[in-house]
Amino acid sequence: MHFLSMKKVALLIYFGCSMMYCFSQQERDIYYVGDWDGDGIDNIAIRRNATFHFDINGDGKADRTQTYGNGDNRLSTFVDHYLIGDWDGDKRDNLAVRRGSQILMDHNFDGAADKVFSFGNGDVTINGITDVYLVGDWNGDGTDNIAVRRGSEILMDYNFDGTADKVFSFGNGDLTINGIVDGYLVGDWDGDGIDNIAVRRGAEILMDYNFDETADKFFSFGNGDVEINGIVDVYMVGDWNGDGSDNIAVLRENTLYMDTNFDGAHDLTQSFGNGMSKSVIYPVLDKITRFQQEYMQHCTLPPYNLDPEKHDALNEFFFSH
Repeated sequence: MHFLSMKKVALLIYFGCSMMYCFSQQERDIYYVGDWDGDGIDNIAIRRNATFHFDINGDGKADRTQTYGNGDNRLSTFVDHYLIGDWDGDKRDNLAVRRGSQILMDHNFDGAADKVFSFGNGDVTINGITDVYLVGDWNGDGTDNIAVRRGSEILMDYNFDGTADKVFSFGNGDLTINGIVDGYLVGDWDGDGIDNIAVRRGAEILMDYNFDETADKFFSFGNGDVEINGIVDVYMVGDWNGDGSDNIAVLRENTLYMDTNFDGAHDLTQSFGNGMSKSVIYPVLDKITRFQQEYMQHCTLPPYNLDPEKHDALNEFFFSH
């Protein structure tokens, strides 16, 4: 049976303001993907502050809710960043929160941390680079683990010991080339039980199947960074039909358009929640990787249009994520 890969977090930035971050007055949902019941099919969850609403069967209704972490509230110097993964190999994805470099994993939806460990530099910028946190089953053991991306270099921890077991490079990192910055995605593209990396450049997706730092598959899906009717696609990854391979989807407002076979056309749709904001004002920072931060503080500034070159910050968790 296929052990599920990293489920991409789609970071949705609100409007409001703080010293460095600005968001809108209207609160919107933040979207996540995971296999919530272990049936081999990924579905959507939405987060509202610290509470998650899970749609387990794709009917657009919440079948489970869970509260975990501090939500959008800043405690001390930290705001929780949420990650999704199968932390214990039980075939179900669960929640984790990252506070700085510390990651607190809930294995069983009870809202309590079952595993705590540290990896990477957290939110600290070193030599102009801030770690972007990714999740995937890097060695095919059926358990998801953490990786950090520093530029184009990805450092993978296989066993929660806080050290990198594999390091490789792919894509252009945070460099802008021909007006495009690579957005990084993680998935099991060929169904071999091991998650790999892909980069998105506009609507084109370049997938590495075997950590050899070259693209094994190219295809295009969605509108890339082009805004159409006030909407820019947010790219997500999941096994939408239970065939053991992860595929691409794009989120537009509250509807996910899923491609199940890499043909560039959507085969399934699922709607859930209140949708995403149509426009974003980004924090004034010098590195796109800093856009992973989910500092949600509200004020009455007007919204500004999305800068397409920085849109992939919504797809990384970042992270979250």
